[in-house]
Amino acid sequence: MAVSVLQQCKNLTTLVLTKNFHGEVISESVTVEFESLMLLALGNCGLKGHIPSWLSNCRKLVVLDLSWNHLNGSVPSWIGQMDNLFYLDFSNNSLTREIPKGLAELKGLMCAN
Repeated sequence: MAVSVLQQCKNLTTLVLTKNFHGEVISESVTVEFESLMLLALGNCGLKGHIPSWLSNCRKLVVLDLSWNHLNGSVPSWIGQMDNLFYLDFSNNSLTREIPKGLAELKGLMCAN
């Protein structure tokens, strides 16, 4: 998947590529650092592979939509360390194993009483 071409866009905050890149593989070997990225929507692309580790560098992510793809493997534990995450959609994939406990402790998902 060719998102690496955008990696020089340090001020990019929103990237919506829904219904594109059909059947491509999300590369693990790419070093992408979207330092300012707050919303990433790659839903309904039919992407193959695992949830890419380069997403762990997107520390400001608030919305992550990887729904309706063909992703496999497990949900990585580092997702539970993305403190700003408020919306997370991995639906309609082929993910396996347990959901990391850290997801239940995300600050953005907690209710302040």
